[in-house]
Amino acid sequence: MRKSEYIDDFTRTIEEAKKNAPWLKDDIEFNEKWIDMLGLIIEKRKELGLSQRDIAEMIDKPQSTIARIEASKTIPNLQTLFKITNALGMSIIIK
Repeated sequence: MRKSEYIDDFTRTIEEAKKNAPWLKDDIEFNEKWIDMLGLIIEKRKELGLSQRDIAEMIDKPQSTIARIEASKTIPNLQTLFKITNALGMSIIIK
């Protein structure tokens, strides 16, 4: 099976879960938004030629913290998220 087929299958599974398990819908949608935001953060860091260590030093956190965040093993608190995005010249708009 090709990578695109796995992604399509996974996407279908997520959409079915949203329909068939309404109690999971909010969690699924939060995770989708978080993954989108995380992708933008990683893309911007790489675009600027910065390493995880560079960002960690800029925000006074261990490199391992940035690695765990980028691997989606942890979700940072709001203060850390603001520090990361500010270090990258990005803004977060809360509506």
